[in-house]
Amino acid sequence: DNEVRRAASETIVKLALRVAVEDVVTLALSIPLRLVKEGQKRATSNNTTTGQQQNGDNHNNTTNPQTPAEDLLITASNLLADLSSFLPPTRLSPDTATRYFSPTILALAEDPNFRVRRAAV
Repeated sequence: DNEVRRAASETIVKLALRVAVEDVVTLALSIPLRLVKEGQKRATSNNTTTGQQQNGDNHNNTTNPQTPAEDLLITASNLLADLSSFLPPTRLSPDTATRYFSPTILALAEDPNFRVRRAAV
């Protein structure tokens, strides 16, 4: 599973290096941001509905419903790190980093799960 995530991360970074600069946010950066949103949603629903099935609104969801929230958040954190490490400033502007990366990484760093916090830093 980790090998698949690593290969996917490398592919997303390669995609971000090849698409038009104005498309980096919508095509590449949107993926980890959606993973964070879904992971936080699952973590919240797991805390409020322990042992109960979710309300079935996953028809638009592209993530596996069996993937734990922790795994989604760690994967998103690693992907954000890869994107910020490998994309040059011409592709990842300071404005984009301030607007999307910083708040997301700060939220992950404050997650109650230790593994998620460790992945965020």
